[in-house]
Amino acid sequence: MGTTSSCAGGRRLPAGILVLPAILLVLTGAPFLCVGLWEVRETQLRLNSQSEAQGTVIENVYRTHTDPEDSSQFTRSYHPVVRFSSGQGQTVVFTDGVGSYPEAYQVGETVEVLYDPQDPEDAMIPSWSGLWGASTVFIVVGMIPIGIAIVLGAVSVGLFARRRRT
Repeated sequence: MGTTSSCAGGRRLPAGILVLPAILLVLTGAPFLCVGLWEVRETQLRLNSQSEAQGTVIENVYRTHTDPEDSSQFTRSYHPVVRFSSGQGQTVVFTDGVGSYPEAYQVGETVEVLYDPQDPEDAMIPSWSGLWGASTVFIVVGMIPIGIAIVLGAVSVGLFARRRRT
């Protein structure tokens, strides 16, 4: 009963050789996955506590975003400025945090607004990227190394099973 399995070239590999890399990959991906799942939870809680209103785009503000690591790199986007009335009758104007190039909304366009009834200036135009973009990125970044770890684990189990048969 040996502790190795044959591989290409006739060399023998220890059956558990892939276990440590698999564990390291899980440990690398798990924090990203946890943050992504936490963001999903926070988004759900926020959505459950938000009020809805109809707003009007009154302007598109052009912004330049400079890359903090390379000041010669930048992106440009238009952020809609929206006016709406809260449930308490307060007129609120806010600039949405999600921008686009070219403009995603035309001046005068009616848009759905989600806002915090306790703080109506904490408002947003609900969009997939604004609600779920960050959590999706974290989940995908976390799942890639975990997926690779699962494959390595399966290969390791296969090597161990093959070793037990021989």
